[in-house]
Amino acid sequence: MRRRLGSATLCRASLRYGGAGVPLDARKCARVSWTYSLVLAGVSVPLLIWIAASHVGAVPGGIGYSFVTPLRVAGAVVVFAATTAGRAGLMIALVTRRR
Repeated sequence: MRRRLGSATLCRASLRYGGAGVPLDARKCARVSWTYSLVLAGVSVPLLIWIAASHVGAVPGGIGYSFVTPLRVAGAVVVFAATTAGRAGLMIALVTRRR
């Protein structure tokens, strides 16, 4: 489902800019990718907190957030940045190929 949603978002963004007669350049591709990542994070982070809060008793002596470690947070930030950059790069490659 996420792949479909991601593909649909990229297609809509491309059609929005390309269909409006405004050609996509590298800056606009990066902006679309960054916006998509922020929206996805804005939905995912509250869900993660909600899931953790609903499992408070699952970790003996824990508060339910015991799975959030500095290493995992750093890994999530690296993955977030890499996927944002990768998506922007893919969009730029597809746009330049289309021209």
